[in-house]
Amino acid sequence: LYRHASGVSSTVGSYTNVTVNNINLDEAKTAETLSCFQTSATAGDTISCVVSAINKDGGLPITDPSYSNALFATIKSSSGERVVGIITPGSGNFAINFVMQKIGTVSLTVKYRSNDGDKPIGTVSGITIKPDVISVLTSKIACLPAQNVMSESTCIIAALDKYGNKAGTNDQSGGFSLEANAVGLESVTSTANSATFTEPNIYKINIPIRVSQVDYTVSARIVGVPMLSTSKLTLTSGPVVVEKSTVTCLDTVPALALGKCTVVGRDYYSNIVPSTRENAQLFVGVVTNYYGNPPGARIGTRVIVSETVSGGYEILYQAPSTGTTLRAAVLYRHASGVSSTVGSYTNVTVNNINLDEAKTAETLSCFQTSATAGDTI
Repeated sequence: LYRHASGVSSTVGSYTNVTVNNINLDEAKTAETLSCFQTSATAGDTISCVVSAINKDGGLPITDPSYSNALFATIKSSSGERVVGIITPGSGNFAINFVMQKIGTVSLTVKYRSNDGDKPIGTVSGITIKPDVISVLTSKIACLPAQNVMSESTCIIAALDKYGNKAGTNDQSGGFSLEANAVGLESVTSTANSATFTEPNIYKINIPIRVSQVDYTVSARIVGVPMLSTSKLTLTSGPVVVEKSTVTCLDTVPALALGKCTVVGRDYYSNIVPSTRENAQLFVGVVTNYYGNPPGARIGTRVIVSETVSGGYEILYQAPSTGTTLRAAVLYRHASGVSSTVGSYTNVTVNNINLDEAKTAETLSCFQTSATAGDTI
């Protein structure tokens, strides 16, 4: 028909009767020709199969390219993935191509359309889909902090290919490395040859973080290429180590004033160990008056948590009423019961106060000459 501008249609020429020739497919012989070139493939690769459509009338392959429209292929995987194959005519056969992205075992089923509906030709089973190479874009890292800086932390990498399949082998363990970075600090790298592999796709790598109370960003590399995923690590300080801890004492104190020594507890790597009331009991102040009565007499001390110094403890004592020289030291009591000195001792000079009694007496006065009972004078 031809549609005129007016909207009216008219016939072009005359009609033609068209005969559609039926094709009787020999299902058994066609099924014998169905095969695939691969028994295993990598996720994302093209899998190629072939089938020849055998006509019952004459037993010859159907070569008409249009018959590809009568064939269709469905592919199912044990992973749950399903795809439809692309069928293209070839030389006396039909090529079937498809791509699977998820690992699993695949089966291909070919059917054809007939006047009686869709009929199966045959199935090829047992095609194995393996993971692609490990991808730095999809693999994930998560780091678990050690108990403190004295131990190495462990990072876990879940290796995935670009399709999200679990990937990797033990032979690839040597290709993984870690780097931890924090603002203002040098980078820390993973312990050499510490990567271990656990089926099916887990790699564990150790990294020694020795600075406490700092937020590190840990990134992984696979054969030198950085992963997109990162993780955070923040470590706590180790136990107090006397040799690394520091003490400072006032070296001059007025008579009767409070003398003070300040201790900062540090661990083996010189990190400040947060101060607690429990740990305050482990520090002991030893202040000796070498010119006292008797000579060498000890002066009582008390230990409190410092409110101004991070990780600090204050050892306080009251100086004698007269000028003298004291020796101040701080001991740390270990779990074994043995005590050791923190730093070295300090000689403290107590300055004597010579009071001018007469002039001081002249300054003595009261603001009231009378008051009501209960008022403050």
